[in-house]
Amino acid sequence: MTKWQSGGLIMKWRNFIAGGHQKGGVDLLRAKIQKFQTLLGENNRVLELMAEAEESLGGDYLFDMQYLRKLTGQLEESVKGILLDLNFITENRYLPLFNAFEKISAEVNDALLDKRNVPDAPLAMPLAEVDQQMSDVVGEKMARLGEIRKRLPYRIPMGFIITSQACQRFFQKTNIGEKIVEMETAMPAQKISSHEAGSQLSKFILNEPLPRDIAREIKRSIFGLEKEAGGKVLLAVRSSAIGEDGRLSFAGLHDTLLGVPPAEASRAYKEVVASLFTSRAIAYRLHHGEPLSSALMAVGFLRMIPATASGVAYTLDPNAPEQNTMLVSAAPGLGKTVVEGKGNSDRFVISRDPPHPVISREVAYKEKQYEIPPQGGMVLTEVPSVQAERQTVSDDFLARLTEAALHIEKHMKSVQDIEWAEDDRGELVILQARPLRIIADFQNITRRVQAAVQQHATLISGRGTISCRGIAHGTVVVVKDEKELPELPANTVLVARTSSPKLAELVPAVNAVITDVGAATGHLATITREFRVPSIMDVGIATQVLRDGMEVTVDAEENIIYEGKVEELLLYDIVSRLPLEDAREFRILGRMLKRIVPLTLKDPEARNFKPQNCQSYHDIIRFAHEKAVEYLLEGSDHITTQKNIQCKKVFLQIPIDLTVIDIGGGLVPSSPQTDQCDIAEVNCAALRTLLEGLTSPGAWSTEPAGMDMGSFMSSVTGQGILMESSVKMPQRNLAIISDRYLNLNLHLGYHFNQVDSYVSETRNDNYIYFRFAGGVTDSIRRSRRARMISTILQKYDFMVEITGDFIIARLKKFERRALLDRHWMLGYLIGFTRQMDVSMRDDSMVEKGVDMFMKNFPNHKSC
Repeated sequence: MTKWQSGGLIMKWRNFIAGGHQKGGVDLLRAKIQKFQTLLGENNRVLELMAEAEESLGGDYLFDMQYLRKLTGQLEESVKGILLDLNFITENRYLPLFNAFEKISAEVNDALLDKRNVPDAPLAMPLAEVDQQMSDVVGEKMARLGEIRKRLPYRIPMGFIITSQACQRFFQKTNIGEKIVEMETAMPAQKISSHEAGSQLSKFILNEPLPRDIAREIKRSIFGLEKEAGGKVLLAVRSSAIGEDGRLSFAGLHDTLLGVPPAEASRAYKEVVASLFTSRAIAYRLHHGEPLSSALMAVGFLRMIPATASGVAYTLDPNAPEQNTMLVSAAPGLGKTVVEGKGNSDRFVISRDPPHPVISREVAYKEKQYEIPPQGGMVLTEVPSVQAERQTVSDDFLARLTEAALHIEKHMKSVQDIEWAEDDRGELVILQARPLRIIADFQNITRRVQAAVQQHATLISGRGTISCRGIAHGTVVVVKDEKELPELPANTVLVARTSSPKLAELVPAVNAVITDVGAATGHLATITREFRVPSIMDVGIATQVLRDGMEVTVDAEENIIYEGKVEELLLYDIVSRLPLEDAREFRILGRMLKRIVPLTLKDPEARNFKPQNCQSYHDIIRFAHEKAVEYLLEGSDHITTQKNIQCKKVFLQIPIDLTVIDIGGGLVPSSPQTDQCDIAEVNCAALRTLLEGLTSPGAWSTEPAGMDMGSFMSSVTGQGILMESSVKMPQRNLAIISDRYLNLNLHLGYHFNQVDSYVSETRNDNYIYFRFAGGVTDSIRRSRRARMISTILQKYDFMVEITGDFIIARLKKFERRALLDRHWMLGYLIGFTRQMDVSMRDDSMVEKGVDMFMKNFPNHKSC
């Protein structure tokens, strides 16, 4: 029993709806439309709050705990209002959404209170199944490594992770958790020092037996690793504390053990977990406001790489960032000599520009190297004299390393500190990647940027809305058909007519996204912020100005697109993209947004599009909006059967009998005795504009289309099946309207058209849903005509789904004028294609029909 049910809120709302249903049919429908308008407003508010919060997390704005508390309250209020409105509209059809809301709301508030809730997860996970979204389960270090393996074409060691869930269970089953709280309480009261607390906690952890289920998972996972490797393995057991290598680095504070034999894996696991509580780690954690009781360790078990050389790569030289070079250190054997500075190493300065030549090199005399003996462990040995004076790795290897490191930098969206190895076959292996902090002379860099941009032509400036800030360079690829997404080359600037959600799958692979149409609160914009890909939406002329193959620099800070590559601007972006501050507020907002922003319910037609599968506030509002529209689309035929309903028929110059029900401001006020009106008396702009298109010259042909008897007989014998399987056909033409809302059911012979739309000055509220089915010929000709209509709709920015002769088309978040232009086009399209299925004798007629429409269509307004 949830608090909503036990508190009586659901029953109270159910009673309220029941009271509302005692009204007459029109009054009830009017009330539902009003609730729908309120739902749209709250939906828009939530999207705006999410976009603002994502920008804040990006470091563009300062904020405090008061902002976070206000954000939490505003989101909760708006999402709850959306649920109440939805259930009023649908007569309590979606009450289970409250359960999802309650769960998500609790998680957001836990994040606000800085509570560490470990997600449900297995005790062990293969590294191959991990990505950056799983940092709460496997820690940032292993999450980044898994991300590289999953998203990028670079080799990392085989391995698995014992998760934070296992660490929490270890602490709970052995009372270690109580000991941690005891020490956390004693230290502020100066009853014990951090050194003494750390010593006691470490000994306690090492002396406690490992729970059997965790020990069993370690053995099982090692067995799987050995099976994959084809024999016995030695392990690198690496720390991956929750929060390590994230906004706090914890650099060098937690243990990594190399050359661990499988028999010693459980002991090694406890040693790494115990390193959470060294005196230095405790002091660092408390200094940054991290509660000791929230400390959890995931541990990576990786197969040891037979390294002939290892080292560290900084993707930008921290000592001279303005030089736009990369810094690499290399030494024979394991990278411990480089990471810990315990031996001499070679040093290379490498150009970031292809083909990445070595600009300068310092080849040291390497006396010692770390190696792993066959039985395990790690030993320090002499470097053979013939190798000691040589360059550790070749220039070719350095070029490959630089290319990989810069690719990782681009994907991770910040300058990187990368640990790498060269194995015994000369292949590159990435061992670790984390953000690198750089302090740069911004005044000097800014002066250079100002001079450089004067040398490049400005292609587009000040148009559209920045959705994700940043600066990027690449080659333009224009998407012409979202149904056939192109294969993208490296360094692509994606340009598209609309911000279709289908383009979201391309976002991780591109450098920037530019669209003619779209909003900063749309799904595609949200995905660009999630992947930190610079994006500008609603530019209007991008597909006209930017052509395939053009080299451009996109400045999504100042909203300018330059011709060519502006090196200085790109350097500024690299240097300014420092890791986010260590402030507690940033960490809290990051955890909150994981419960607020992600959209997992993307396809309304998918089987998982259900209330119980909502994982975020974004899921809830997406579900609510789709189901509210769907409910209204089901039609309201029952209202016309009510007595004393004021309806009017619209006088048209074509043979259509259209009844209009005005539920609020849809018609110009006139005498109650008048039961007919002209198009000019229709105040609903959506309906008026559509009817103007439908009755315009050339749209409606009064001549009967030619038909052969075979087509007619086929249609007669199959028509009943079509009408049943495609869509329920209404028996009359009906439009339910207000000043902003239209629900039109238009039955023209054997053709059925349905338009549901909302048109206002607030573009995020605006949408059109169009459905079409039917015809008087055989199913093949009907499907060809449907394909033709689908192609035309896509030319006017609709997202279209087609099954046989049944079409569903959607258009969202266009400004008012553009949306009305498409209503005019829909009216013209309905009339123009009314009998055209008869002429669809073969597949070539589909393209000919499209060409005929485009030639005859008057190109109304801005369509």
